[in-house]
Amino acid sequence: MLLKFFPSTKLFPVRNILSLLLLFCYSLISCSSQGYDNENIPIVYHLNNSLPSGDTLRILAIGNSYTEDATAYLNDIVSESNIDRNKLGVYVAAIGGASLQTWAETYKTGKKVRLTQKAGNIIMKDKGSLKELLAQNWDIITLQQVSTQSTDFNTFNPWLSKLLTYIEKDCPNPEVTLAWQMAWSYWTGYGRIPYGEMRYKMICEAVKEQIKENGIDIIIPIGTALENARSTSLQTPHALTRDGTHLSFGAGRYIAACTWYESLIAPVFGETILYNTATHVVTQKEKDASKYETVDVNETNSLLCQLCAIYAIKQPFKPTTQKEQT
Repeated sequence: MLLKFFPSTKLFPVRNILSLLLLFCYSLISCSSQGYDNENIPIVYHLNNSLPSGDTLRILAIGNSYTEDATAYLNDIVSESNIDRNKLGVYVAAIGGASLQTWAETYKTGKKVRLTQKAGNIIMKDKGSLKELLAQNWDIITLQQVSTQSTDFNTFNPWLSKLLTYIEKDCPNPEVTLAWQMAWSYWTGYGRIPYGEMRYKMICEAVKEQIKENGIDIIIPIGTALENARSTSLQTPHALTRDGTHLSFGAGRYIAACTWYESLIAPVFGETILYNTATHVVTQKEKDASKYETVDVNETNSLLCQLCAIYAIKQPFKPTTQKEQT
């Protein structure tokens, strides 16, 4: 019966099946104590026919500091997988506080943009106008809305529609996959209303409307992964944020990277995040840059972080459990 929950062996190497069977048994015992519903334990991939099917993967993420947060630890995870780094390239175009409107206007003005390589060894052009950068053979391009506008779909267009038109016109890959990075909710004491559970629900509704109106149906559900984590022992006094809005160094960023990896990279290469041995000891530089507490990712809690991502991908708009917001 359990085999129906596993992806095909084409995407999921046979050598991983035994590990997942062991994990399933382990999870029934351990994760229920963290507040998870046992009915949600079976692990499945987020499969979508629009994901690339080749043996190389080139990803461009367009966004802001939230994109930086989500991909900061991605290279560590890739390095601890069996993925051939020469077949992967992940690049981020980030402007602090940038909205969809910012990026649409950046395209029109021809302003120079710098890409940062976040994972893999594939070399892509990393400086030029957005039009020039889009005109490369990307397999996946991700977009997002700035967090302050992420709860209101009315702020998405016409800018999102324009960006989709630019991508379709400039990217030479006619089968390029479009993905959407979901925002996460602020800490309840951040001071900007709405926050907490209410904000999370509004973000979900905006993303659902985006799927309906603009058609980006591959979601990187970081917001849900964070909600999952906030109902476990990973939770911190400031909801896994370092300043009320950006993710905490350590566990917060790690969970986001797990979600990113499992949503876009794992299905292509057949290398799940589960049991990935990447960890992260928060550096002194990170501690100095953090207003609030940090949580190291270690051998004890890394699996729980990974499961938070897995559950979010299985249910992008429904936390595994709801934690009461104060």
